[in-house]
Amino acid sequence: MGIEIDQGSPRRQRRDSVASRKDPEQEFFTMTLLSHIMKHPKKNNLIAMQGDTEILFRRVKSLCLPFFEWNDWIAKHIDQTLAAYREKRDSRLSKLGRDQKKKLLKKAQ
Repeated sequence: MGIEIDQGSPRRQRRDSVASRKDPEQEFFTMTLLSHIMKHPKKNNLIAMQGDTEILFRRVKSLCLPFFEWNDWIAKHIDQTLAAYREKRDSRLSKLGRDQKKKLLKKAQ
């Protein structure tokens, strides 16, 4: 007579199975990225970056960066992303200002 070990519900087995298949490095990268996003004062501007996690992970792996350098790489990437966002925003505002100036000059003539 053997001892039966309860493996849990089918739902738990499925969840455990999915969790065991995840790449630990990718999970570490994802959690590091999320921690940067969550604590950043401009986190609302960075929410879209969550969807790019896999792309960013592949990029960091293609650079052959060791995992202990990922934190700094993510911080620099966030800074670059926000700088590009500000530059694009400022460019749009500048263009809007020029367009409004042209319209006002046309009306004045």
